[in-house]
Amino acid sequence: MSSEVMIPISVLPDFCDFLEIITAEFDLMGVKRSQITVGVTLGVGPDLLEQVLCVCDHDSGFVCWISFCYFPPEVREKAEMDLPYVAGFSAKGEGNLKFLTVVAGIVAKNQGRVVYDDGYMLKKQEVYSVEELKLMACSAFNELYGK
Repeated sequence: MSSEVMIPISVLPDFCDFLEIITAEFDLMGVKRSQITVGVTLGVGPDLLEQVLCVCDHDSGFVCWISFCYFPPEVREKAEMDLPYVAGFSAKGEGNLKFLTVVAGIVAKNQGRVVYDDGYMLKKQEVYSVEELKLMACSAFNELYGK
């Protein structure tokens, strides 16, 4: 069983693009950019395949971790041949899982189609659509931020 929510994506973002996607979306939702930090581990390569990212809300203390991996064509579903990368999201604790839902919704909104949740972290279902995740993310955001 998986301990992360996985979203196949088409393009591996670079750190600056990822930072802008996350902070701009939180800003649009009324959360100050200065409240959100996106950090990266000291990996060995220039792209995010060699890194682990941390997204943190300093005011609330919520945090989640994101990693990216490449899936070769032979292990992809036929409907996902154009989605060579997978973004994996992990967190522990109820508040952090809600925060993960918001962050995953932001990433999926930009390029995902399907969500794999083998560990039932967010929903009692292994596979669901990005549209379902976006609804869950909206609900989680309202619960966390009361907006």
